[in-house]
Amino acid sequence: LKGYLRKCEKLFDKGASELIIHGLGAVVFKAVNLALRLKEIHHGTLDLDIKTSTVTLKDNLTTLDGANCEINRQNSGIHIRVFRRVPFAVLRSKTN
Repeated sequence: LKGYLRKCEKLFDKGASELIIHGLGAVVFKAVNLALRLKEIHHGTLDLDIKTSTVTLKDNLTTLDGANCEINRQNSGIHIRVFRRVPFAVLRSKTN
């Protein structure tokens, strides 16, 4: 999580106004934690727009006797838009 947090911070420091964080399956929890941590660090200057989805995954398997088998399964996804509530230029002018 720390590595992704640093990457996001660098993008915001360079003037990015928004980031999109995607998570699929087991990573949904980490994506949510990352977005909430960013919001906490930025003291209310960031907001979140969260959407969920279901994705169909296809597993292509080969059985021990050499036959091919395809299994379809569903997996949950999350898409979190992290965006500035206050434009970056306004934030910069307040610090100068």
